Amino acid sequence: MPTLNQQIDHIIAKITTVMDNFMELEQAYMQLLEEKKHLNQQLEEQQKTIDNLQEKITRVESGETQGEPEIETAYTKRKREHLKTAISDVIKEVDKCLNTLNG
Repeated sequence: MPTLNQQIDHIIAKITTVMDNFMELEQAYMQLLEEKKHLNQQLEEQQKTIDNLQEKITRVESGETQGEPEIETAYTKRKREHLKTAISDVIKEVDKCLNTLNG
């Protein structure tokens, strides 16, 4: 039968093991809390970006982009090119009329 000192040593060894495991778990927990905090910050930033982009989409779709730089889309680019062509055609017609009047 183990002596009292051996039993106490055995109990102390178990307590030491439990304490070591506890400290490791506590350290891992603290690291996970920091990671969670960082991920929550990233999530908030991404949500703000999503909200801003959705607001811009709504404004573009409703044509409420006054006072802001226009967002270039394929539709607005085609529209701008069409307007340039139409203005160029009108200028050519005006030039023809002026040439006819002067000529």
